[in-house]
Amino acid sequence: MNRARRLLRHAAVGLQLIQPPHFFQPADPARKLEFPRDHGAHREAAYEWWYWTGHLLPGKDSPTKSTHEIAGFQATVFRVSPPGGNLAASGNRPEKASWLVVHTGISDFQGKTLTHRAWAARERTGTEQVNIRVDDTNLAIEIPGLSASMPSTRPDSFRLSFDLPLKVPARNPARIDMNLTSRKPLTLHGDGGYSRKGPCPTCASHYSSYSRLDGTFLITGGTASLGGLPATGSVAAWYDHEFGSQSIDPAQTGWDWFSIQLDDPAVEVMLFQVRGTEPAKTWRAGTWIDAQGIARPLTDAEVVPEGTWTSARSGGTYPRSWTVKIPSKKLSFKVVPRFPDQEVVPPGSNLNVMPVYWEGACEVLDKASGERVGRAYLEMTGYAPGSTPRF
Repeated sequence: MNRARRLLRHAAVGLQLIQPPHFFQPADPARKLEFPRDHGAHREAAYEWWYWTGHLLPGKDSPTKSTHEIAGFQATVFRVSPPGGNLAASGNRPEKASWLVVHTGISDFQGKTLTHRAWAARERTGTEQVNIRVDDTNLAIEIPGLSASMPSTRPDSFRLSFDLPLKVPARNPARIDMNLTSRKPLTLHGDGGYSRKGPCPTCASHYSSYSRLDGTFLITGGTASLGGLPATGSVAAWYDHEFGSQSIDPAQTGWDWFSIQLDDPAVEVMLFQVRGTEPAKTWRAGTWIDAQGIARPLTDAEVVPEGTWTSARSGGTYPRSWTVKIPSKKLSFKVVPRFPDQEVVPPGSNLNVMPVYWEGACEVLDKASGERVGRAYLEMTGYAPGSTPRF
């Protein structure tokens, strides 16, 4: 445990030193993304992340029937370039080796508990040691405890596998395997994938998503309780990939990010706001993805916090729910967490390891009728003391 915390602290310090970038390339509006190459790693960038969020359903339910979710999940891999610049190969360290930070979480709707785990490792290769590396030409990630890949024959599909986070660490943890396929084309957010996050010229990332993934899961192995999850079931998920070298302005304090899947019609909405210390520093953007998968920027969306929930662990006070208004689509709905306490607190409450933030599964309710109209995932950062993000 102590070694894991040291690794996480080392990687987190690297994240803190990235902004402003000195050795790595910022996002470039002239860059044209090419796939499958740009599903892979970008070592010229200071950081990037691959992000899966979604909902687990019982085995015989279709993911399009949104009333039977039993849990939410997230799995994230952060790639962090060495703060001092890329390093040459040495021993079992490959050229341009990165730090890889992994975070996984399961939100149990019945027990109303979030169980999560974070760990870190530096890339390495070798016949007598475990290979830890992300591929540069396509999505292929292999880390002890997590693997993710995109078959070359199915560029719209994923195989995602990770050890289930458990309240009581197990020597042989259960593992969840997911096979996911997109129902829609890849979405490029912003201007061809160039996504502005703030007023500074380099406050941007390259950002792509598969916004509606369907599939199945299988849980195997394990010596500890699985918290009531069934061994098999179906999955409704969302995938994000971002890379860059400076996402936020120093005067920005945190962000609120929404991935929303509406039921009928099957429309997705990505919204975010990066909050600033003054109105001019706050930045909002969004994408509307219609039933056919055609993506268009959203310029008139509003997000309004409602009520508060205060964490007894971190002292952070978060919005209890949000109203989302999209006048151009004549839509108004609420995004409501499945339960309030989906706050991620690092091991031992050590903010040097990773920041405190809120990440959780939500329902989407029609504002007027209160009826269920979809599902969502929500991330809120910068609300707990000392948790202002730095990248």
